[in-house]
Amino acid sequence: MIDPLSQSLQSDSQPRCPTMVGLRWGLALAIFEIALAWPVRWPLLQDWPLQLLFFLAPLAIYSAAGWFLGWLFGHVAGRLTWLQNREALPIAAIVIWIAVADAGMVFNRLDRTWAYALAGAVLALSVAWLPWFRKPRPSMACWRLSLAIWLLAPLLTAYWLLGDRNPVMAATVSQPASEDRPSLVLVTWDTVRADVLPIYGGTGLETPNLQALAAESVVFEDMVAVAPITGPSHASLLTGRMPPSHGLRSNGNTQIAPEVPSIAQSLRANGYDTAAFVSAYPVKGKFGFSRGFRIYDDRFDKERLDQLTLVGRREMAWVRFIRGRFLKRAAKTLPGDALLDRVDHFLQEVSGPFFLWVHFFDAHGPHDPEREDLQKARQAAAGAVPVAADPENCGSNFMRYRAEIMELDRYLGRLRASLESRDPGLQNTALFLTSDHGHCFGEGGYRNTHLPSLLEATQRIPGVFRLPKGAHGGQRLHPSVGQVDLAATFAELAGAEAPEGHQGLSLMPLITGGSLPSRAWFGDGFYLEAFQNRLKTEAEDQRRIGLRDGEWKYYRAPQTGGEATLYRWREGENENLAQQFPEQLRLMEQALQRLLQRMPEVSTGERRLTEDDQEALQELGYAEEDDQRDS
Repeated sequence: MIDPLSQSLQSDSQPRCPTMVGLRWGLALAIFEIALAWPVRWPLLQDWPLQLLFFLAPLAIYSAAGWFLGWLFGHVAGRLTWLQNREALPIAAIVIWIAVADAGMVFNRLDRTWAYALAGAVLALSVAWLPWFRKPRPSMACWRLSLAIWLLAPLLTAYWLLGDRNPVMAATVSQPASEDRPSLVLVTWDTVRADVLPIYGGTGLETPNLQALAAESVVFEDMVAVAPITGPSHASLLTGRMPPSHGLRSNGNTQIAPEVPSIAQSLRANGYDTAAFVSAYPVKGKFGFSRGFRIYDDRFDKERLDQLTLVGRREMAWVRFIRGRFLKRAAKTLPGDALLDRVDHFLQEVSGPFFLWVHFFDAHGPHDPEREDLQKARQAAAGAVPVAADPENCGSNFMRYRAEIMELDRYLGRLRASLESRDPGLQNTALFLTSDHGHCFGEGGYRNTHLPSLLEATQRIPGVFRLPKGAHGGQRLHPSVGQVDLAATFAELAGAEAPEGHQGLSLMPLITGGSLPSRAWFGDGFYLEAFQNRLKTEAEDQRRIGLRDGEWKYYRAPQTGGEATLYRWREGENENLAQQFPEQLRLMEQALQRLLQRMPEVSTGERRLTEDDQEALQELGYAEEDDQRDS
């Protein structure tokens, strides 16, 4: 039997060595796909290992495949006399590969990449056909180059996949806060509306840990979300500003303005250790959320492998193969149990007062609860309240949603146990549990979504605040409070300054038996907006801005003159009262205009969605195929 390597290095007496032909055509295909991907992919690659793998990975994979095909076809041709031209076989295989795998991509992008495709094709054909590749010494050089590529590419891939990104952002503070300062914990349950929870009258689910916490806490009966969108609402919680004033108005394509400070920065400046553990793409640190945190852990399962495919998700056939087989649903979220493993590690290591943000995404769609929780929710579904506004299309999802909230309740119990292992009885730990927004199950015609809604189903959220030692616990406070109030409240507890430019109030005067001072910003009601990028299309602008006071809710499209909606929100939101109460409509519009004229507006410019952004947002329901993208 002829050794394939020896066969490949024979002299010109056998110029048509099939392994060398396959090797050259494999390299040619790699060069062509690199050229095709260059204008789209190279600007997205910020990490040096990915930049090197942009070249090495296709060169290694296709040259190895070409060599193997050449060796295989050479052996087959040696046994079958009717196969006369061995060189044509690997060439045919490579050409077929290009025709099947890349032809559609070339034609689809010909208007943008034709020059690169043409240059790549010329260079690829030169590599495949130049005569000097057939001579003995260049053949040896070609082999050495290929072997080096075959060695370096897997080593670099292993380095990238195994070198998990360190979530630590900065060093510990040099002067820790005094030990008598309370630790502060913010827990956000993504997409959880208030009325479904038993502490707000909901039935059809069991939440013993939340109910135990609420019994020791101040419960806010009317806590208002600013937006039905994850990123903007969380940014308001951390900065104390409304979306126009912090800059993040739409998941993915906007971010918190660099000049906008957060409560994490204020607390860190006062000696607090700061850490955040988040579980969904819209609150990735790159959107401005990591500012002020020593640790910002936003890693997902398989994320490194998913990022590896950035080198050519659409342009390179080998990447499409990997994504189709191994990354059909690349994780863009993190389950609560995995999230708590990371939180536990932090709590075991931290010393001194800390600010901890724990973000759970488990109740967000698609709804896929644990079997045990689903069984409980199914058994209790008959008498569950509230009922889905559209039972036929949303009833099943509502039941699954309740099951996922039961899962969140278990995570709350585990988190509390971890906190108590460090501070028994939570004598010096304050915990605020809330949500970013709720979810619609037919309300307003919105089925299993929350993006366009400014209804109570999305804007009334839980607010449960347990102070150290359970002080002032058992109260249920009725004045309306907002997400912008959290930063000032935490700052007062910590003895720190609230973030500059914050628009909320500390809730401590209300909690301790007094009343809230007059609001400088929202005396006429809380500002509301729904600005997700996909809501604005050529056919219709579904974005909304509005105002909600103690009785009325008013909203309209951002441009004046569009249809206006007016509700008495406490009495339900089934009928638009705009025509019945024109004077109230006028007053609400005037109040909204006054607020918009006074409210500072910052702009970071729209981020162009990368394909990674686009796919993550599509998976979570925040983007569609026709959204802005990089490819």
